[in-house]
Amino acid sequence: MLLAVGEAVNNAITHGSASRQDPTVTIESLREPDVLLFCVSDSGRWTRDSVQSRRAGRGGLGLSIIHDLTRDVDIRRNRLGTNVIMRSVASSARVSKLPSMGMPSV
Repeated sequence: MLLAVGEAVNNAITHGSASRQDPTVTIESLREPDVLLFCVSDSGRWTRDSVQSRRAGRGGLGLSIIHDLTRDVDIRRNRLGTNVIMRSVASSARVSKLPSMGMPSV
């Protein structure tokens, strides 16, 4: 999910807000019991349709990566900018302290 959010942020900076005098990129997140939800928003406007661009092979792989790594992607455009909403299954795994592997603590 981290890679998908990073791709959405990169797209927002590169394509969404680059032409604005006051560029804004916002990242919001929400965790529900079984779903992670991230929304990356920018203040720019799209100049072409993303689905059509992917079919024609133009542009980078950002949207393809986002679609491949998340359960659901919703891209919403309006006069204020673009929102990329990504949903993924929340993991119940916890990060535990890694063993020291014989290395001294710093």
